[in-house]
Amino acid sequence: PTMTRISAAISFAVLAIMANLHTSAEAFSPSKICTANKAPSSLASTGTTTEPSPSSTPSPRYETVVIGGGRIGSLISANAKLLGRSDSISASIDPDGSGPIYVATRNDVLSTIVDECPTSRRKDLVFLQNGYLDDFLKERGLIENTQALLYLSVTARGVDPVDGITSVDPDGLTAATGVHATAFAERLANLGLKCKAGSEYRQLVRDVISELTSAVSSREGIKFAPGTIERLEAYTDVVSDFPCGVKEFEWRNRYFYDLGDDRCPRHNGLLRECAEGGKLGFKLPPIARDAPMNK
Repeated sequence: PTMTRISAAISFAVLAIMANLHTSAEAFSPSKICTANKAPSSLASTGTTTEPSPSSTPSPRYETVVIGGGRIGSLISANAKLLGRSDSISASIDPDGSGPIYVATRNDVLSTIVDECPTSRRKDLVFLQNGYLDDFLKERGLIENTQALLYLSVTARGVDPVDGITSVDPDGLTAATGVHATAFAERLANLGLKCKAGSEYRQLVRDVISELTSAVSSREGIKFAPGTIERLEAYTDVVSDFPCGVKEFEWRNRYFYDLGDDRCPRHNGLLRECAEGGKLGFKLPPIARDAPMNK
């Protein structure tokens, strides 16, 4: 049906432009928009498998690292490289690798850990400490790094953890945000613990979907069912391991692009931002038409 095809087109259009806005050297996955980035399941199960690459250039070796062998570090260290006090951080972390580096230590050793971490991998540091870290992270240029706030209890190493689930918050209170948030949430899920993974892009995704549905409604004279935005947003979680980009522009984003800047200002603005950043691989054409709006 026409409505189904249009909804699918909106999904692809949103995923495509948001994918190209991502500036990391790692391959994009839609979970970076609506939740956060996560490693493919085949990688997370081993912690050391190299991620396949579609090109002839080898991908960085994906490896999960945990710094700190205390109660929390030991808890989340399954299938990961665990570094204790006697291990050299600089010698143990591949400067050309990829993957989360969970920092499960006391706050007062964070400066030393950052200093010893290879500069190229500091963006992968995941901070699990309680307390206010923003001033420290800003000072070290790491304010965009993944952070987690843990609402769980581990009374001793090897003891089963107790999740922070209450009658008021049955989904738990532990939360994480950043590029490795979903990977961390999955690691906790494997332990039977809950974690909410958030993203700075969620509101932008909702705004773009709302803009496109409104533009299509006016152009085609159709009405979307209630909950369309939520369903399209949720779809990005389902395909979170699927690499995306602006492909087949003529068949996907072009329809919305040609509705014009008055109707699709965010969508078209994001496309131009991608083009200016050299992320499209082609030159955006002039807007082909200015279709009349249905009243």
